[in-house]
Amino acid sequence: MRGTLAWAADTLKLDIERAEGIRGTANGTLAWSRAAGVQATAQFAGIDAATLHSRAVATSASGQLAYSFRDGEQRFRGSARNDADCH
Repeated sequence: MRGTLAWAADTLKLDIERAEGIRGTANGTLAWSRAAGVQATAQFAGIDAATLHSRAVATSASGQLAYSFRDGEQRFRGSARNDADCH
């Protein structure tokens, strides 16, 4: 994993430039501040669910996810697809 972390009394920012697994890669950001709450994004490609859980089938998942939490309200936005040959 490669990235940076910065913080102060009322802010925190984590940037993950690249995270690699057995199969697949991801990157993303997470930011928190008292004023803006939590904002997070993630992009992933080639993720094989079978490497994450023993009962999962083989996949090649790609997509993105955005999350925010502010003033007690959570929002998720994203999309994903499986490019694995399922035959």
